[in-house]
Amino acid sequence: MHRQVTNSFLALTIFTLLAGGCDNQENKTADDSQEAGMHSDSPSASQEDECKAIRQLYATYNAANVANDGEAAVACLASSNIEKYQEFCDLAVSGTEVAIRALPFYERMTILILRLRIDAESFKTMDGKGILRRMIDENWNKNAGSKGVELDQITFRGFTATATIKLDGESSEPEADQTVYVFVKEEGQWRLDFLSTAHSASFAFEYAVQKAREKGLTEDEFMFLVLKSATGLPVDEGIWKPRE
Repeated sequence: MHRQVTNSFLALTIFTLLAGGCDNQENKTADDSQEAGMHSDSPSASQEDECKAIRQLYATYNAANVANDGEAAVACLASSNIEKYQEFCDLAVSGTEVAIRALPFYERMTILILRLRIDAESFKTMDGKGILRRMIDENWNKNAGSKGVELDQITFRGFTATATIKLDGESSEPEADQTVYVFVKEEGQWRLDFLSTAHSASFAFEYAVQKAREKGLTEDEFMFLVLKSATGLPVDEGIWKPRE
């Protein structure tokens, strides 16, 4: 498996959910979206240099995941991703059951997995960046990095770029279902926005919940099964209690 996005947890679920199928069209229009090598908004670097920088960033991120090097992997991420995991960290510590249940399924699952895997004492000295590092260092997602995966076509739109991937030199999926990664330029450096496709994960989870209901499971029963599958740890109603 090679889809890192949201894959921080999805590959651990009983569905080995893959967060692909993102809508390319929201990042591409006939007028303002250009194929790699055609357009750049950076006045200081050629388009070729921009593409090279993004490919190198992704290669570094992927290699860091393979090596379980959280420090190196997190250095490749967009600041918005760090900020989001800070929110997850804060909610894992003090979020009420009502507040967490109100979140999209994927975010709810992420917070509850943090509660299962991280003890209350560790939360006192941990922030969003620390959580991301720990996830990678401890190899929470067995499929976070894959050898032979590289970026394929890169498309630019302002200071954002999207890229499809190829596996062992070939596009691994039909065009309509290709995984799309998003990169943003921050302070002159490209960073990976791996949470940009989290909405796809939420849709996939909601679909799975509906299927579980059809089989007679409540949403909580299904969620507890996924949590146990993802972590190998026992799950009970205490998961809803804050960790303060």
